[in-house]
Amino acid sequence: MLYISGTNKRVSYKSSDFKVASVRFTGKVTARRKGTAIITVTQDDTRLSCKVTVTE
Repeated sequence: MLYISGTNKRVSYKSSDFKVASVRFTGKVTARRKGTAIITVTQDDTRLSCKVTVTE
């Protein structure tokens, strides 16, 4: 799970490929099928990304 702390509660999560991995507004990532996706979380000017590889 990607997590950014702070007082701003406006955080957004995005998957580069929803068919491979989806991400909920809470930050929970769900594998959907084999492949690779980049999950990105943004808060204000801070952005973190994580590469997710689904193998099964």
